[in-house]
This record gives sequence, structure tokens and C-alpha cells, in this order.
Amino acid sequence: MPLAGNPFASIVPNIVNENLEAHSYLFYGKGKLGKTTIASNFPKSVVLEFERGGDCIPGLMRLPVNSWDEFETQIEYLKDPWTKENFKMIIIDTADKMIDLAKEKVRINYNNKLKLKNTDKNGVVGSYQKANSFRDINDNGGEWEDVEKIVGRALDRIYKYYGYGIILIVHSKEKSDPKNKERKEIVFNMNERYMTLLNNLVDVVGYIQNEEVEIEGNKQITPMIYYRGNETFFAGSRFKFIQNKSPFTYLDIENAIKTAIRTEKEVVGNEFFTQDEKELLEDPQIEEEFKKCVDYIQNVTKVLSVNFNQHPTMPFKEFWLPQIQKIISDKIGEKKISELTKESLTEAAEIAREIQALVKRYRN
Repeated sequence: MPLAGNPFASIVPNIVNENLEAHSYLFYGKGKLGKTTIASNFPKSVVLEFERGGDCIPGLMRLPVNSWDEFETQIEYLKDPWTKENFKMIIIDTADKMIDLAKEKVRINYNNKLKLKNTDKNGVVGSYQKANSFRDINDNGGEWEDVEKIVGRALDRIYKYYGYGIILIVHSKEKSDPKNKERKEIVFNMNERYMTLLNNLVDVVGYIQNEEVEIEGNKQITPMIYYRGNETFFAGSRFKFIQNKSPFTYLDIENAIKTAIRTEKEVVGNEFFTQDEKELLEDPQIEEEFKKCVDYIQNVTKVLSVNFNQHPTMPFKEFWLPQIQKIISDKIGEKKISELTKESLTEAAEIAREIQALVKRYRN
């Protein structure tokens, strides 16, 4: 018998889910190869548009994303049973632009920390050097790592904790080999540390390029997706028996993955595979995030009540309090903030963001 509490005693064999929407994918290549079109052919898919590129795709289900805060709000609504009923696959178009928004969010946070650091007890802000772009940040405070954290956290919530499949659409670029300048490698259009982050998150990295193929005796140019890389481009898969490449269509991708799974089942046995709904992991940070939101709401209300108690034009009771109360009642009705639980993280996060925007609007 194992010792009480022995974590090794609870290990069970891993079960591979055969459903395509239970997995994560990254498709990359040059523009105008149909990456968004093919991704949107996955059943019950929705595109989160970080850059506008779907205007010519009939019937495309899409939602624009204009800021990191807007993206996080959209992620919160992925928990809604209605959303789960209607959508199974979340398409990030493009992951390059998603990372740009994450950088901008970190830059704003960096400037806010600098401002706070240079503000005296009377509220007078001293001089400080703002970061006008992410490049201006010297990373002394680990800001590059902060981008990795918020991107990884957002994608984990979508895929691991809320149970959706993910397709990341990424542009490609050519990278020179430092040892051989004439040799070019095709990689993701982003910094190498973010390329590593996304590669580690997905089950399939597919590289897409146009090739001349013969169809019914006629030669024509068609996009092909590679599931295995070579010295020229990067690609790879966690499906051991997947083929080298296929035409870049939804049906061909589906066939390549299902054939790989079927082949592995024949080798290791059916007992390690399932077609059931994807099992969700418990989000370890939800309680912490909920507490941060509630603390912010309560603390900012307290600070405003003290600092604006007798303010000549914006007194707390007549100016700030009614607006804060309206924000709260619009989200949770007659409930009090103290009555919320971690299951109300979506509402608490929205209240915190709206109060933050309110304060920023009047204090800038």
C-alpha cells in the first residue's frame, strides 16, 4: 500500500481524445494562402480578429479584438454555457497581433508603475521617462517575461480550463542562419521567445506554402500543409504517425489527424483513446484573480472617498459614488461586492475594469 498522500499513487494512464476540437493547432505561412478560411471550416469555430482579414469569407463567425482588456473580457464570456453550446474552436487571427497587444498592455502597466513610483504623498507627479513603445522598456522589471505570462495565461484559460480547441494563425518570415548567411529558414513572424512559447502550447504546427501539384492530369498551384519540418522550415506534431504533408483543406487535415490516431490505436490499443467531451482542468488562479478584482474595487472606492471627500467639483458622495454604484448595479443588480464568490469572476473583472476606466477618464 502506498503512503497516505503519495501523489504517484493517483497516476492513471493518459487518454488521447480523438476529437479534433480537443486539440490545439498553429498554422503559419505567407499571406493570402487561405489560413483563416481553412481554420474557419472547423465545426463551430469563431475567429477572434486581432487584425481584420475576413471581409471576403462568406458566413465567417468573427469578433474584433482591439485591446488586451477587450480580449480578456471575451475570454471571460467563453465560460457562458450559451457560448460553449454554440462554439467549440477558437481561432486567434493573428497570434502575431495578439502578442503586439500583449506588449502594449505591458507597456501601459510599465508606465503606470513608473508614474506611481514618481508620485509623492500629495499626489504630485514628478518627471519620469515614459516608454513610448515596447522597445523603450529596458526589461529591468521582467517586462518581456510579463508578455509571456499574460499570453500563456490567456491561451491556457481558453484551452485547458474552458475546454475549447485553439487554432493560432501566424504570419511567416525568413530568418538568416548566423553561421551561413546564404541559408534561410522560414519561422514565425515574432521574437524567438514567443515562437517557443506558442510552439510549446500547441499539438500541431503546420507550415503552409503553395506548390505545383497534378490533379486529374492537370498541373495547378495549390496550398499544401506540412506537419513535419526540415532544414528550410519549422513544423511538427505530437501525433506520432501523422503524414508528412497534405493539401491544405479542412477535410484533408481532419483525415491526416484521424488516420494518425487510428494508426496509433492499432499499435497501442483502444483503451488509451476516447471520443468523450474534453476533460477540463481546474483553473489554479481563478481565486487569486477574483480576490485582486474585489480588492481593487474596494480599495479604489476607499481611496476616492478619502481624497475627494470635500472636493469642490468632484465630491465623492455626489460625483464618484453614484457612478460607481451604477457600474456595480448594472453588472450584479442589488448584490453587494462582498456577496460575490469566485464563480462571479467575470462580473467582478468587468466592474474593476469599468471603475478603472472611470478613474482614468477624470484624473488624466
